[in-house]
Amino acid sequence: MKKSSKNRLTPRQEVLFSGTSLFGKIARAVCRAGTLPRKELYEAWKMAKRVW
Repeated sequence: MKKSSKNRLTPRQEVLFSGTSLFGKIARAVCRAGTLPRKELYEAWKMAKRVW
């Protein structure tokens, strides 16, 4: 079974999302989890901003 994307965020990429903003905090948590592709993080954030 293939993964849908190999470009998943990893704990090593956590430094790319510094700061105290809500997006930064969520992005660092996603990096620690290592389960979500970078593209999906941005798409989910964009959708959340529209819904908010």
